[in-house]
Amino acid sequence: MSIKIYNENRLTKQPFFHSLMEFLDINHDVTLRVIKGEFKDTNNLDRKLEDYIQSGLIKRENRRYYNNFKVFDDIDFTKELEEELEEPNKIQILSYSKPFFLRDNSMLSSKLNESQTYLLLENEVNDLKFFFSSNFARTDDNLANYFYHVAQGIPLSNLEKDIYRIMGDVDPNYALRYMTVFLLKYTKRELVPNKKPDIFIQTLIKYNYIEAVDGKYYKINIKINDDFVNPQVIIFDNPEEFIAAQLKTTRKIQTSFIV
Repeated sequence: MSIKIYNENRLTKQPFFHSLMEFLDINHDVTLRVIKGEFKDTNNLDRKLEDYIQSGLIKRENRRYYNNFKVFDDIDFTKELEEELEEPNKIQILSYSKPFFLRDNSMLSSKLNESQTYLLLENEVNDLKFFFSSNFARTDDNLANYFYHVAQGIPLSNLEKDIYRIMGDVDPNYALRYMTVFLLKYTKRELVPNKKPDIFIQTLIKYNYIEAVDGKYYKINIKINDDFVNPQVIIFDNPEEFIAAQLKTTRKIQTSFIV
């Protein structure tokens, strides 16, 4: 596949869209007859094609069909890829919600995947938050990525498969309620008495957020941060501006919980 899609939605996840997108990327001046000939085994082709047109993913002009999006490549970000960029002083959560498209196996795609994104997990019971730093591809093993991968149906890592066997497709807010109540004990003591671990304590152990000591206690291995300033959230309307800002975000920050 020559095009990598980020922020996929219901339409871009469809196998037919992926095949059509790749076909239109290398074939131009394509008519409906040509599309039907190429994808003759596709059910409801006309309806799907109309959905893509209405959503703005595909353009129909003079009875010809085209991809209606830019596929970003190395040449579009020469400065960001070749020059040493200054890291933003503040921790910023950068957000762009719509699908965007990069040339696969490009330096741009590799650099974007290696950049850092910052993630907060909150719950409805108390003010404790988890803070994570993850590569943009979200292949790092942490609790935020686990919930994201399960919700999006993304294949799980080996560790995440272990976590899934422990607590499965649990509601994140439900899990966080129990985890945070337990972790709040560490604001008053360094060691917490060991008890029979439930699925949530087992999960914290698996991620090495806590560990058993002398068979009697648990100690915490992540930082407790009580002077944390919430990251600035920047919402982008333009994918090019978002990518340029994301490429600058390379600082990996230690996992912590915030009180």
